[in-house]
Amino acid sequence: MLDLQRLEQEQYQLREGEQLEDFVGRLLQYIGDPDPELRDNLIYPAFYYWILDEKHLTEAQLRSLLRELTDEKHLFYQIGNDGDPSVFTRTFSSLPIALILRRHRQKPFLERADFQHVKDAMLRYFQEEKDLRGYLSLGRLGSQYSSRCRRIRRAGAVPRKR
Repeated sequence: MLDLQRLEQEQYQLREGEQLEDFVGRLLQYIGDPDPELRDNLIYPAFYYWILDEKHLTEAQLRSLLRELTDEKHLFYQIGNDGDPSVFTRTFSSLPIALILRRHRQKPFLERADFQHVKDAMLRYFQEEKDLRGYLSLGRLGSQYSSRCRRIRRAGAVPRKR
C-alpha cells in the first residue's frame, strides 16, 4: 500500500527502474480489497490515470488487461455469492473495463472480437451477479469517480477529449 500511496503523491509517475506492469499486477491483486482507501483512493485513480493517458499502457497491454479484468479471478470472482466481500472484486473490476472502452473512444484500437468478448462478459455478469448492494459500511461499490479522480482531471493530468 505504501508504494501506491507514494505513486499517488507523485502523480502516478514511476521512478527510474520501476515497471508499470509490476504496479498493474499489484492493482489487480488488490482490486477487491475491502479497504476503501486502497480501492477508491489508490487503485482506481491509478487505473484512471494510466489507462486514459496514452503514454502509459500500449494498445496491446490494454487488450491484455481487458481480458484479465473479464476473467474468473476478477469480473467473475465467486460470481453468484451474495453478501460477502467478493463483490468488491467483481464490481471494481468493471470500472477499468469502462476506462479501457473510454480510451478506445478517444483513439480506436479494439477489434470487433474484443467488443464481442466484453459484451458477452458483461451480459453474463449482469445475469449471474446476485449481490446488488450499492453501499456497504466498508465503502462504496462501483463508484464512478472518487474525489481524487476529479482532482487528477482538474489538474490536467488526463486530457479531456475535445
